[in-house]
Amino acid sequence: MAIAWTLLTADGRRAFREQLSIDEATWARGRGWALWKTLVACARTMGRADEAARNARHALSEIFSEDSTDN
Repeated sequence: MAIAWTLLTADGRRAFREQLSIDEATWARGRGWALWKTLVACARTMGRADEAARNARHALSEIFSEDSTDN
């Protein structure tokens, strides 16, 4: 599930989730794993402006922008 926030757009995540037919708890765990993975990437790229740093910050914004009530 975590890959949904690092590679997919909001629309892509909705389609992905619909196709998987998973419950709310599974989706929330995936989002939590994505947050953990992204925070590690952000810490490793702190102070940098390269592609890895931009990708980490983008993934973090995707995680935080998704309302937990969005389905």
